[in-house]
Amino acid sequence: LTTVGTEVTGDTPSSLAIHPRGDAVFVVNAADDTLVAYLLDSATGALSKTQTIQTGASPNWVAIDRLGKQLHVTCGAEREVQVYDTRDPYLPVLERSYRTRAVPRGTGFSITPAPLRPTIRNLYVANATDGSIEMLSVDVSAGTASTLAPAVGAGVDPFDVLVDPFGQFVYAAVRGDDALRIFSVDAVDGAQTQIGSPFPVAGEPSGLAIDASGRTLYVASMQNDVISSYSINRTTGALTFVDQTATGADPVAIVVDPTESFLYTANQGAGSIGAYRVEDGEFTGFATGATLAGTRSLAISPDGGVLYAALAGSDQIVPLEIDPADGVQTALGVVAEPGTPHAVGLHPFGPLAYAAVASHADLARYSVDGAGVLSKLDQTDSGLGTVD
Repeated sequence: LTTVGTEVTGDTPSSLAIHPRGDAVFVVNAADDTLVAYLLDSATGALSKTQTIQTGASPNWVAIDRLGKQLHVTCGAEREVQVYDTRDPYLPVLERSYRTRAVPRGTGFSITPAPLRPTIRNLYVANATDGSIEMLSVDVSAGTASTLAPAVGAGVDPFDVLVDPFGQFVYAAVRGDDALRIFSVDAVDGAQTQIGSPFPVAGEPSGLAIDASGRTLYVASMQNDVISSYSINRTTGALTFVDQTATGADPVAIVVDPTESFLYTANQGAGSIGAYRVEDGEFTGFATGATLAGTRSLAISPDGGVLYAALAGSDQIVPLEIDPADGVQTALGVVAEPGTPHAVGLHPFGPLAYAAVASHADLARYSVDGAGVLSKLDQTDSGLGTVD
């Protein structure tokens, strides 16, 4: 890996999103309250800044709907979600904002198209301070929003929200109560209804992942350092325990490869990646996991051949080639990324990768060659200026 440049963003970039078409990138900067939009050259990977927008206070998460028509930004200090029209993705326009009951947690923010309603998006926000989950229906055509139901009490410290691949069920990890909350999504009107009582999961459940088929939910528990698997009843959304295995200390992120053969955990406390062979939700074997200090975020290539790790503790981005036979990872090199890389993401179509670098207010970008090796791309600027 060869470092060749960075992209200046704003102060403390906290989250990024890539347009579904792969031609625009959006970054929110928590310390200077800005949203920055970039034109993405799919041939070269170059970024050109097209707009900088002042957001609400302390934006901590950004997500774009699957059709690329609306961008949602959570603003923690103002207890609101801002919605931007991205039909012209290079010039987002603020449409409206929605107040939340409490401080929205960035990691508990999910958007999914409502079944059978192509212009509707269901918006789920986990509010950290009052332990609630809000459910909004956003009509991207009319630009209106409505509350589907009163905010639901989710218990103490709802930490993550995940929508299944088919938009039928919503799962929330409630860390303070050692439980999951499960909601069904009505296929006609999109309304959510809690299913049964809280589902107990010991050890502070904090990370969620669902396989591509929507059959298995995986849960990481930070306090007791385990991951558990549950089969999903595709009719009712109910969970049935399948298996459990130990991880390294403090598993903070989970990814499942697209073939549903392997699962990987980022064990921040142990400074390692856990690698597990899975089959129908069962942990059937273990692969050699890489030792990588301060692993905070993981991403996997669409073909499942390369795993990318952001190492906040050692200021590096590391691509790891995955052996399809046994899941063993072999480092393809290291990109030095000083400034505490908090997140890594892959372009959905093109050979490009991005990392949010908190301390240096940078959005680093990389080309990805056919082997998965990263090469950092030159810094570019559109001439529109930088964020002060």
